[in-house]
Amino acid sequence: LDDISQAIIAARNGTTPETAGRVNGKVFAVGGSSGATDALWFAGAAYHGGDKLDCAICLSGPYFFADPVSWPMRCGNDVLGVYCNYVNCDRSDPACTDPGGFLDLASPYLRFSATSSPVYVFSTNEDKMPPNQWQLMVAYLLAVGAPFNSRMLIETPQVGSCTRHSFHYWNPEPGCP
Repeated sequence: LDDISQAIIAARNGTTPETAGRVNGKVFAVGGSSGATDALWFAGAAYHGGDKLDCAICLSGPYFFADPVSWPMRCGNDVLGVYCNYVNCDRSDPACTDPGGFLDLASPYLRFSATSSPVYVFSTNEDKMPPNQWQLMVAYLLAVGAPFNSRMLIETPQVGSCTRHSFHYWNPEPGCP
């Protein structure tokens, strides 16, 4: 988080000779999966007196780590294990998983209010990340009056596996790097 905070400040200020005087002061992020969590974290509010993003685009991210509906295995993905690894807590420890515990406190939804930066939240019903993460985030953004747009892509279920995840939905135009 400290590194991301410093990167936002550096990008906003144009701190290299190549960028000095050539930036407009606006910083946004596009993040997928845990990167979506990070982008949302910094769009919601400034971090430790640092800066926040002006806008964030979030693909297939986890936003409510403490939601037990999201925890069961999904598409071969140990969702609770992924959350606990991200937060660095033990899944058997109630201080990790209980409401108000480490998972809840590390969830980016808590950082949002009506003064947060605009976000675009994207997911699909067939993603490895449980779709209710998207639903909970959209409901929370609505409840606090935060500026956002969102989309849930509805795909046909495929036998035995999920479809795509995160940047696998990012299809650049032919010929683009």
